[in-house]
Amino acid sequence: MVFSFPRGRYLLFPSLPPLRILAIRPHIRPPSTSALRPTWRSLCSETSIPETEEMIPALKPDFGKDDALFPPLPEIRSQAIKLQVYTHRSYYARPNHIFEDTPDDLSPDNEKFEHLGDTVLGLTITNLLMDMFPGLRVGPSTKIRAMIVGNPTLAEISLKYKLPDHLRLHPAQSITLRASTNIQADVFEV
Repeated sequence: MVFSFPRGRYLLFPSLPPLRILAIRPHIRPPSTSALRPTWRSLCSETSIPETEEMIPALKPDFGKDDALFPPLPEIRSQAIKLQVYTHRSYYARPNHIFEDTPDDLSPDNEKFEHLGDTVLGLTITNLLMDMFPGLRVGPSTKIRAMIVGNPTLAEISLKYKLPDHLRLHPAQSITLRASTNIQADVFEV
């Protein structure tokens, strides 16, 4: 559900407990900065859905009747980066139990991008929570951030964007890996 406030739109995730809000636009304060938790009455204002004509068809999210709630993903122009983003380490049949890859390993996968994306996402959500709820203490803020950047939430978003469908995986493991919540969340973090 998207709710319009005077200063922006806010999105509620169905997988999160009630009243956990994520802003679509960064650096937006809630309508009342004195209230840490908006009430349902304050959220039930005019609903707006953004235009979808400019969305790239291949990256348009599939949200059923609410398919216009998320913005389109940015286009990756470099074919080499695009291949690396959607390549899982299993594609090159590399074992997972090795802690560090050899220096001469030429098989590019998305693990570096996933590591960086995980950090950037956590920092962005933390900054967003601090902007939206300036009086929120560290403990509750950490719990809310953990719910937002947790694998179940990210996997749900990833599935809506159909990101796991683009993954290059080892054929013997593709069914299992595509169904894995961790892999679905990882491809969103990339």
